[in-house]
Amino acid sequence: MNLRALAVLLAALSCLLGTARTGLLGGTLAFASDESDDAVIARGVALRKEGDDQAARDLFLKVYERSHSARAAGQLGLAEQALGRWEEAEAHLREALRSPDDPWVKKNHDALSRDMLLIKSHIARVEIVGEPEGAELLINGRAVGKLPLSGPISTSAGSVDIEARAPGYQHEMRTLTLTGGQYQRLVMRLQKDEPAPTARATPVPPASMVAAPPASTANPPVGAAPSTDGRPSPLRPIAKWSALGLAGAGLAVGITSSVVRANKLDQFKSANGGVCVEMNGRAVDGDGNPVAACQVLLDSYKSMRTWQIVGFVSAGVFAATWLALFLTEPPASSEPQGGVARAHSFVCAPTAEPTGAGATCLFTM
Repeated sequence: MNLRALAVLLAALSCLLGTARTGLLGGTLAFASDESDDAVIARGVALRKEGDDQAARDLFLKVYERSHSARAAGQLGLAEQALGRWEEAEAHLREALRSPDDPWVKKNHDALSRDMLLIKSHIARVEIVGEPEGAELLINGRAVGKLPLSGPISTSAGSVDIEARAPGYQHEMRTLTLTGGQYQRLVMRLQKDEPAPTARATPVPPASMVAAPPASTANPPVGAAPSTDGRPSPLRPIAKWSALGLAGAGLAVGITSSVVRANKLDQFKSANGGVCVEMNGRAVDGDGNPVAACQVLLDSYKSMRTWQIVGFVSAGVFAATWLALFLTEPPASSEPQGGVARAHSFVCAPTAEPTGAGATCLFTM
């Protein structure tokens, strides 16, 4: 056979294969009008046996859209289950089970019920409430309705992004981690968008209208409480009474530690028949042998010393703080004549005497 004859033969075979492929594709696309539902479903079942669940779902979906039969819904749900499309599988399988008198459903009811339990183990339900009314809700980017919803939404277990949005309101998104079979209630209340503030120019008064500060306030006395308007700071009472409370707490800790320390010492002296003594920080008996039970009491006795010091020292520090705040506290009465409020203060000034330089301090009311 020469090369020309071989080329003609190959061209003929190519034409035959192209014609056969066109016929097969045409038959696949034309099944909706010239094949019965049973025949198409049988083809889908055969595809599932071959492991092509996606192609089988496409066939079942076309039959379902055409007839909405219980058998088509059930087969569609089973294919979606195999593909891990849990929400769709639950909806279609639930629809099939609502027709228990259908011959196919009645025959496969037990198997369908078992599959439904398996699907539900991968499904969580979320009840979403909130405001404003009409806000659009999306779960994992899929629109599921608007507020208020008629009931909970089914979604696959795992990390779930729930989004709410409405015109004139701030966008909000929540992320939940849900497990199979979980029922979660979520409240989403969107906040209104705030209008952008409008900048306003603040008028500047002429220099001649600006009042000079009183001479008496230009240099406040040493120790006087600082104030920009003549009134005492609102934080002073809080600081004063907090210091008093902490001083009382420190005193209580010191006294309690002293009592507990004395009690531990008595226990140490009477433990193990009263033979325990301290030697270089260790509890030993008369022969110098360590005694574990006495060592515990000795350690507790020494630790109480630390708490005793902390309690009494902190009580002294906070009590001094309270006294200083009390002595320098402005009076609670209203302003006297002249419009300037007076305060308790220490005023100190240098003095020169024949015996030497010094300072004079005066407590004022």
